[in-house]
Amino acid sequence: MLSVLRGSQCLSAAVLQGQTVTIRRAAWAGRSEAPSLSARVARRSLPAGAGMAQCGVPLSHKGNVQTVTSDFLSADSLGPGTHLHLILLNYVLPPQTAHLWQQATTRICADGGANRLYDQIPVMLPGTDPFAAREAHLPDLIKGDLDSVRADVTDFYTSRGVPFIDLSSDQETTDLEKCLLFLEGRLPRKRLQQDHLILVLGALGGRLDHTLANLNTLYCYPHLNITLWGEGNLVRLLRAGRSVIKPSRLEGPTCGLVPLARPATASSKGLKWDLDDTHVSG
Repeated sequence: MLSVLRGSQCLSAAVLQGQTVTIRRAAWAGRSEAPSLSARVARRSLPAGAGMAQCGVPLSHKGNVQTVTSDFLSADSLGPGTHLHLILLNYVLPPQTAHLWQQATTRICADGGANRLYDQIPVMLPGTDPFAAREAHLPDLIKGDLDSVRADVTDFYTSRGVPFIDLSSDQETTDLEKCLLFLEGRLPRKRLQQDHLILVLGALGGRLDHTLANLNTLYCYPHLNITLWGEGNLVRLLRAGRSVIKPSRLEGPTCGLVPLARPATASSKGLKWDLDDTHVSG
């Protein structure tokens, strides 16, 4: 699902990869609560050489229902048993970062994401001493090829005992992937999708090649519950199978479907302009 925040609301869309999708969603008009959205997805084969990278992990989750929520958008804490893991990239962080920080179990800066944290946290907390704001928001880890993190930022976090992991020898993966691999190796396999939400901040906007690489990462790690957030956009991947989306009241009323790499067929019920086995090109 792709959600674009507009003030107190955001626009929603499902991001797909060459799949057949059925969308059912109750009408928003006059409702006091956000409706739920269900999607049924059937996989298609990908033509040779087409589109996004295939990373050897099947997208199907047949027999299970993928539930997508945006609980982290509200001021309330996440539900019991749900763990939020933050990865900060080297682009503008959302103003909600300080709030999300308090909810998170794990907080990782991917290389230059440490610069963003260092620079932006004092701005997000006006009236707070900048030194105190930075002291209260120390990441658990800074990881990547470390070619972007500034010397003053390195000195500050090193002096506070924040560990750095230099993987400059690995130029086959992005800094985001390096952080995801770190998390993946430490999260339990049981109820991985249900209990562990990975929220990637600063993931959209800026350099187009970086944005496309981050979108591609969703396809490489479909077994992880990843949400990309940047410049008011929330992006999630709907895997093959059946999905139920429960939007936050901050999301909507617009919903769209975004196929990437290959076409998709979509049907919907309850939207202003419904789709009926409509072919949507990627």
